[in-house]
Amino acid sequence: MAFFTRLLAKPATHVSPACDEGIEAAYQEAEKEFSKACYDVRRYREANPEADVLMVIDGKAYNRVNGGSLNPRLAELCSLRELARMKRNSLLNIRADLLRRAGKVR
Repeated sequence: MAFFTRLLAKPATHVSPACDEGIEAAYQEAEKEFSKACYDVRRYREANPEADVLMVIDGKAYNRVNGGSLNPRLAELCSLRELARMKRNSLLNIRADLLRRAGKVR
């Protein structure tokens, strides 16, 4: 009894190179946007340590009540980062699907 069987024939798939290049370019641009958004959040938190929701003072961690809503600039930067993450992840899924169909990855 064999649990893993080979395919009798390769599935016929065709991926347009132009479509593949367009998705790849869009993914690379989305990756750059996400990296920039992460960098902006990190820089803001470094410049404004009091803006963070979780603070460590003398080895004890304190969580601010409504800390996310007290700093609108940090909330805006974090929401932009999440939007960039969602865009990047959706393009990453499309790109992975195209690569799977083309037989370049499993």
